[in-house]
Amino acid sequence: MDRITKYKGILRGELSEQATYGASDMPQIYSQAIVSEDENHYLLIILGWHQKKYVHNLAFHLELRDGKVWIHEDKTDVGIADRLVERGIPSSDIVLGFGTPYSRPEEVSV
Repeated sequence: MDRITKYKGILRGELSEQATYGASDMPQIYSQAIVSEDENHYLLIILGWHQKKYVHNLAFHLELRDGKVWIHEDKTDVGIADRLVERGIPSSDIVLGFGTPYSRPEEVSV
């Protein structure tokens, strides 16, 4: 199995697992897992009603780009980067896209 196929499986597995979690004190809130048609974007949306308020939040957004996993958003309690490393993606292949470009080693200008 090539690396990209492996990463897609890991991302899909993490998305599926995270989508099963819910808050017992908010029974009308649910998760919606979204995978783009090309399987390069993985999003988890939290939505529904809590008390008299509509909730619609992006829990996380992962993108597979240029052989690396980009984390564009992570509002989870577990820390998606750590979970991906535990599942077998090396930290060198994870880019924190929400971090400033100059803080990423491969994008530092001399």
